[in-house]
Amino acid sequence: MEQNNNISNNTFNEEETSSFNFMEWAIRFLKYWYLFVLGVFISLAIAYYQNRSFVPIYNSSLRMLLKQEAGSLSYMQGQGFNSVMNRLDQTNIENQILLLQSQDLIGRTIDSLPKFRVDFYKKLQFKNRPMYASSPIDIDIISISDISYGKYYLYQRKDNDYFTIKVFDNEDVELETIEGRYNEPVGCKYFLIKVIENNAFRDVDKVHFRFRHRQELIAEFSSKLAIQLIPNTSVLNISVLSDNPLRDVDFLTRHAQSFLDDNLDKKNYEADKTIQFINDQLGIISDSLSRSESNLNSFKVANKMYGQNNTSILTERMESLENQGKQIRLRDEYFKYLRNYLKNNIDNESLASPTTIGIQEPRLIALVDKYNELQIKLLDLGVKNPQYDVVISQIRQIKTQLNELINSVSDVYKIEKSSYQSDLSALNKLLVEAPNKELRMLDYERRYKINDSYYTFLLQKRSEAQIRKASNSPDNGIMENARTITITNAKQKQKKYITFLVAGLILPMLLIILKELLNNAIRTEKDVEKITKNRFPFIGYVTHTKHKDDEKVIAAKYPNSYFVEQLRVIRTKIELI
Repeated sequence: MEQNNNISNNTFNEEETSSFNFMEWAIRFLKYWYLFVLGVFISLAIAYYQNRSFVPIYNSSLRMLLKQEAGSLSYMQGQGFNSVMNRLDQTNIENQILLLQSQDLIGRTIDSLPKFRVDFYKKLQFKNRPMYASSPIDIDIISISDISYGKYYLYQRKDNDYFTIKVFDNEDVELETIEGRYNEPVGCKYFLIKVIENNAFRDVDKVHFRFRHRQELIAEFSSKLAIQLIPNTSVLNISVLSDNPLRDVDFLTRHAQSFLDDNLDKKNYEADKTIQFINDQLGIISDSLSRSESNLNSFKVANKMYGQNNTSILTERMESLENQGKQIRLRDEYFKYLRNYLKNNIDNESLASPTTIGIQEPRLIALVDKYNELQIKLLDLGVKNPQYDVVISQIRQIKTQLNELINSVSDVYKIEKSSYQSDLSALNKLLVEAPNKELRMLDYERRYKINDSYYTFLLQKRSEAQIRKASNSPDNGIMENARTITITNAKQKQKKYITFLVAGLILPMLLIILKELLNNAIRTEKDVEKITKNRFPFIGYVTHTKHKDDEKVIAAKYPNSYFVEQLRVIRTKIELI
């Protein structure tokens, strides 16, 4: 008997432990299927409504190849050569990235894109759609006041010649309405502009727009501009994320060009200084050339000397000496320029190259080229850069070497200049024997030819410097042009539908579970066993009937019904007990 009780108790405990019935709950959920249908419908409707305000964000990018500059061998020798060079290359790339992100360069890009100053958009029910490059009008800003920023404007086409512009405050309060004519200035206290109709989008009758401040645009693109270095390369991936991809592509294309132009300006710095030096010399010599030419012509007219004289041989020798004197004079001017540069201790300017004016001194050429190379490198380094002091030290060292070189070669050039003066004096003695008029004529011609050949020589050297400047190209280059790649939030719509769909299924399920857990009614055999704790035997159960209330004795009228059969089962069990 005790063994039977233990078996029954163990059975009861096992049944109580595994009381969850999957099929029972599935049937309960199916019973309330209409709640799931309603939940899914409502959740998808909310998701659709929210997706109406969905704004796609586009990723526009451009790839640029950077030149890796090797460091100077003067301080990279030794065991750490490779590590130092790699560090310098990395520093150069980081400097280029900082330059691309600088607000000055971004401002230069914004200034070259005047269309960015006006932001066109179409106002929809749930969002605003940009209309860059698809606006029915273009606006040429003549002048604009500070109070115009922060206001919103609505352009409406009136007819083929006239239009109206409404001014709004916070897009809801209308402040003013202006009527104007296409291609003619129109203005108010906020602006003075010229509206130009875009025939390609003439079918659009109205468009909203607002004016963008320069600093606002710089701040916007500074925050959006992302630059990443592709691993194991010197290629930069430059990207911008926004809802206006056409504008982003134009910005990236122009910004890359501004960066290349800045690099080219630094490379042309030396050529510009050389051209400036030659222009200064041309300004000095042009006055002397004009005076000598005027004196020569006046002498010829006064003395009627238009043919060739008998001193042609002496003239040829004089021309040869003049060429030599021209070189000596130009060299003296260049050394005077160098001494003045070193005396004033200028640290932020390049030197004119001696080769551009015909000075072939290898040591001098090497020092000047190295000095200009360091000056260009210094422009790319910031004051806080660890290589800045190293470059400054090298510049000072080269200045010292230039001073020593100028002092050492000056003695050699003095000997050459003394020889030139001696030859010139000897030739002048021979010219004394020439007739007086021919002698004076020769003197005028000599002065004119000296100035003319010197002037022509300077023009030639300036042309060479200009050709070299025109042949320069940027060190860096664009590997891939700007284009729109992907929509970064393309799956956001789908995720929102899935999220709300799951919520629409879970919420009815939670309500059904909560309803079932809070229901204290006795509905099944297990409910009875749970309440009585299996202390009383379960005899049977009677289901509800659909018979009328006035049919009090159902067994007599329906002896074979399921309800009566349940009563018989209960009676039989009672008899057995």
